[in-house]
Amino acid sequence: MTPADVFRVLEGAAGPDRDFCVIGAFARNAWAPPRATTDLDFCVAPAAAFLASAQSALDSLGLSPTRIQRADPSDPLPDLIIFRAARDGGFRQVDFLVAKTDFELEVLRRALPIEISGRTVPVATPEDLLVYKLIADRLRDRDDTEAIARTQARYGRDLDWPYVERWCEEWGIRARLDVLRTRLGI
Repeated sequence: MTPADVFRVLEGAAGPDRDFCVIGAFARNAWAPPRATTDLDFCVAPAAAFLASAQSALDSLGLSPTRIQRADPSDPLPDLIIFRAARDGGFRQVDFLVAKTDFELEVLRRALPIEISGRTVPVATPEDLLVYKLIADRLRDRDDTEAIARTQARYGRDLDWPYVERWCEEWGIRARLDVLRTRLGI
């Protein structure tokens, strides 16, 4: 199983609306020099029909849900679904973050078509990915934010910093953005 296989089956499960977009390391690799990863992360539409169709499609590839998390047990839709491959190999996990916040819904709307693994798929914008990475705030996420921002600058692509600031304020992580901008010399 390859990332292209996952993209193919999710495209088949998706409706006419944009039901998913790539986030995480695969999206980071679309905007900065690649780094290794063995999982594939998606922001997905909060639609029960898509989630059921996507789960069936991933099952056809040997990926089964191993964790389904709900912040609110009474919510019919999960917040997070983690699928894992039954057998070991280089590519082993798919994560779904179900879009329930205004930010995540905006990520889906703004996603851009990018070619990854020979398929054109919707990918989170660099700005949206920066916000995701600043929220997660692990060491590799900090490295990723710097790599994304530096690469975009190197290629003369201006980031929409007011947009990033707006969402960082909303999530209460403005201090993390300020640290990043200090590291970047902005």
